[in-house]
Amino acid sequence: MNHKQKQVVLISGATSGIGQAIGRELAKGNFKVYGTGRNVYEGEERDGMVLYPMDVTDERAVQRTVETIIDNEGGIDVLVSNAGRGAAGPLETFTMDEVRKAMDVNYFGALHVIRAVLPHMRAQKSGRIIQISSISGAIGLPFQSLYCSSKFAIEGVIQSLRTELSPFGIQATLIEPGDFNTNVHAGRMDSTVSEDSPYAGFVAQYFDLITANVKNADDPRKIGRLVSKLLKKRRMKPCYRIGPALQIMAPLIKRLLPWRLYEKQVRSYYRL
Repeated sequence: MNHKQKQVVLISGATSGIGQAIGRELAKGNFKVYGTGRNVYEGEERDGMVLYPMDVTDERAVQRTVETIIDNEGGIDVLVSNAGRGAAGPLETFTMDEVRKAMDVNYFGALHVIRAVLPHMRAQKSGRIIQISSISGAIGLPFQSLYCSSKFAIEGVIQSLRTELSPFGIQATLIEPGDFNTNVHAGRMDSTVSEDSPYAGFVAQYFDLITANVKNADDPRKIGRLVSKLLKKRRMKPCYRIGPALQIMAPLIKRLLPWRLYEKQVRSYYRL
């Protein structure tokens, strides 16, 4: 890290949910926290963060915001790439425009922010990139094909960057949360499934299940505390999983069980 009095942190998607929880936690420590969202005023202070309007799908807007923060602070030490959008429903019920929108936020949006900070981190020969992914980035789940594929894609980027950036003193890691009690469903893109669709009954059960899981899940402040701990470590591991025990174990179960048995368990959980 560079030698400013406080480490400078940029969090994308910081106005609600996991991003907001991370911002609030880091603002308590030795960090100057900048957060971004689509519907905020430039320079607005909230939850201990200084907020800037930014749509991650707009590459030029991302570049402008990053340059402004660097002009203000002299650099960015930490990027928490969190902005994302859920997508749920059978694959064939999404339009291709909706498919592109999901990838535009979750994959290309993350790339825009990462690419914007990298030249500055290389110049200062230090930096940390924390990509908020999902357990869905490690396992494919029914009715989440769009979301899972976008997370699979960005996880490949971060895994590659760990070695690609190591000569420049830049570290990258993934955080894979399971379910947490956030407003994730409010901004989720759900496909339209008609009552006479062959998927209708399955999808109704699915939405009931995931809504109950989020409602009964842990407080996202746990993720904020995890990020705070990571920034105190000398080296970050490739991936950190956090959430309900069964969800954290799911990628390991997938590797250990015969595929027929694993898929049988998934179908049973989702009542397929």
